[in-house]
Parts: sequence; C-alpha cells; structure tokens
Amino acid sequence: MSTEKTGIFNLINNPPILHDKNTKCEQVYSMFANNHKCFYIILLEGTTPVGLITRTEFMLATSGAFGYSLHQKRPAMNIAKTDFLVVSDSKSIPEIASSAMHREDEHIYDPVILVDSTGSYLGCIEIKSLLLRSSQLEIEMAKNANPLTGLPGNKRINHCITDALGKDIYYIIYADLSNFKEYNDTYGFNEGDEVIKLVAQILQQHQCCISSNTFVGHIGGDDYIIVTTDTLKEVELNKICSDFDEQIKPYFKKEHIKNGVYEAKNREGMLQLVPITTLNLSVICHNNFEYKPHIAEIAKAAANLKKIAKKAAIENGCSCTVYERRTYTLDSRP
Repeated sequence: MSTEKTGIFNLINNPPILHDKNTKCEQVYSMFANNHKCFYIILLEGTTPVGLITRTEFMLATSGAFGYSLHQKRPAMNIAKTDFLVVSDSKSIPEIASSAMHREDEHIYDPVILVDSTGSYLGCIEIKSLLLRSSQLEIEMAKNANPLTGLPGNKRINHCITDALGKDIYYIIYADLSNFKEYNDTYGFNEGDEVIKLVAQILQQHQCCISSNTFVGHIGGDDYIIVTTDTLKEVELNKICSDFDEQIKPYFKKEHIKNGVYEAKNREGMLQLVPITTLNLSVICHNNFEYKPHIAEIAKAAANLKKIAKKAAIENGCSCTVYERRTYTLDSRP
C-alpha cells in the first residue's frame, strides 16, 4: 500500500452503521442518547453509503414540543442527508481536504465518506483530523520543496518512485537540459535560474495532461522527474518538448536563436560553438524490468539513457524524448 493511502486510512473513523433504510428515528435517538461520543451514523444499502445522520441535525429535527413524537415511528432515512461528500480512496489528503472545504457552509463540518474504486463504503474522515493532517503535509512539503521552483524535492521524489515501483504500471521520466552549464557561463546565473523556473512551469502545466495520476519533482539544478502510474500519453511528452523549444527563445539573443548556436567556453576554457539549450526526456517504465527494481537501479538506468537523449537532441536540433528499449533481468541489472 502506498504511503499516501496509508495516510488516508490512518484518518478513518468508524461510526455506527445502519443497514436497514427503514430503521425508525426512535432507534437512532437511542443510539445517540446512549453514546455521547457518537456524532453521526451512516446508512448503507448493501455496501453503498446512502445516508448520513448527524447528531446536531437529528436532535434539531426531533426537538421541540412535538418533534420526537412526530418523527419517532418514521424511518430515519427521511431526515438523513443524502447529499454528503463521497470521495475515493485514490484521492490524496490535500485533494480530499480541498473538496471538503468547498462545500456549502451548512455541510462544511460534516464528515467525509470514503469509498473504494467500486463505491463500497470504507469509513469516515472527520474534518478536524483531515485539516490537521493536510496542514502537516503542507508544512512537510514546504520544508522539502526546492526553494527555486517550489516543486517537491528528493525526499518526496524517493517516496513517489518507491510507491510507483510497487504498481503494475509505472513510467518514470527524467528531464534535464542540454548545454545548461554553457548557458549559465554565457548569460549569467540569474538568467539560468529563470530557465530552471521555466522548465518547472512547463512540466506543471502538462502534469494533469500526462495522466490523471502524475507527480512532478525537482531533483536539483536542471534535473527534474515525472512519475505516473497510469498509461502514458506520449503526445503530452512531445508537447512538453515543443513548448520548451518555443518558450526558451526569449531567453537567448535573437542572433543566437537565428543561428541555432552561440559561442561559449568549454570546461577547458576554450571557445566553441554550443547549440541552443534543449529539454531532454528519458523514459523508463515497467516493461523494462522483469523484476521489481530498486530505486538505485532506476537511477542507474536513467543515467545511461540521459546520455542517449542528449545525443539525440544534438542530432535533431531540438528537445526530444527517448525511451528505454532494453529489458533488464536479474542477470543483467543496470
């Protein structure tokens, strides 16, 4: 189970459940009266949640001179909420918290009902514990985020890759820049930082389009990572490359863009012609391994693939995507 799912399940509360929609209000009244720590009751039809009865609204409905006598023999379903918030356990804690806080004011403190992929009831999450954990995660993410781009850093990246490697489908895409050192040396580190932020913005813009379950992180410098456990939409990677090639132009002098190269010093201090900076995507996926690899093996395979990607970018004169074609076995580990 992923660390994200574990975190969600740790928040689950299990209130009393009614399986009979015809349960009378008098029975519900007794359940609340006999358990002062019971603040809500869930009505299920089979395994599907169909009603939410909160203590506050139930007591209001059955109070007054005739409230109880009016309702006591009637089905509790008549005064149960049916428009409660239901979320899938595939959602992250921040996503669930956001959905909870965007409800109407009269529902905002109601618990969130958690279901699995089939819609079967799993339990409830109380707003207090949800918001507390969401705040803790925000603090943790801020501490671990890259200060320049705000993207998650290596701690989150390692967790994400480890979780992905336990899935049947995963794609791990390493993104880095060609000739970035030469760009920094020629244009200055401030301009270099702007290019670093540009890459982050482009990756974030395409994050949801790559798949519905995609993570983007910043390893450091000009190295980034994209992780998805859904079927990869290859066209989106091509769009990332084309967007970068277009959006990088204002960061170069016009004559450099026109010529496609510019003069810069190499590591030996000698002037040479350097191509315009490109963004290179190196893709490794579940099909490349006949076993569950360790995160270090993924990084080693990526290091070899990144060299191929940079060479392809030079040959093509533009940003490009390269896919790992090798299949690793236990005897041919990277």
